[in-house]
Amino acid sequence: MDHHIGRILDRLEADGTIDDTVIVFASDHGDYLGDHGLWGKGLPTYEAMQRVPFIVAHPDCQDRGQTSHALQSLVDIEQSCLDAAGLVACEESQGVSQKAAWIDPNCSVRDHCLVEFRPAQGPFKQKTYVTDQYKLVLYDTRDYGELYDLGVDPEQSRNLYDDAEYQSLKTELTAAHAADEERADLVRERTAVA
Repeated sequence: MDHHIGRILDRLEADGTIDDTVIVFASDHGDYLGDHGLWGKGLPTYEAMQRVPFIVAHPDCQDRGQTSHALQSLVDIEQSCLDAAGLVACEESQGVSQKAAWIDPNCSVRDHCLVEFRPAQGPFKQKTYVTDQYKLVLYDTRDYGELYDLGVDPEQSRNLYDDAEYQSLKTELTAAHAADEERADLVRERTAVA
């Protein structure tokens, strides 16, 4: 893969278009690679699984080679690329343009991201609401959930979902997630299985 990505970059350099090209390198999911004793991909909502490899080179970025800590979602890629090309989407999208964050690594466009996981075509679905500091995990057919303070527990080793001290935060994040869910007019039917 490195060889073929290199061929594409070499071609862009050779024909002089690399300075006019937005380059996005991403994956559709992370991989545990032994994190928490797990391999592959799957149900647990650990950061190794949900924070996918994501590299962007934007021609207008003046501070290249920096790491951005801005929340971004894979659904943002469409809107961001269209915006970078000066185009608008033909229909509404769940994504938002990350062009500003791609140009300035200190800029943040989103205050949260949603991650959904459906391990089978049945009714079970795991929904994760992520902010800069917290991660709330809900299960649509289960009474339990998960809540993590990523600022103090990035390994997600302490589930705060039932902790009495975090009930108001859990209520606040659950309400914010529910408000996002009400945007049903932007939800598209699943057309493929990955």
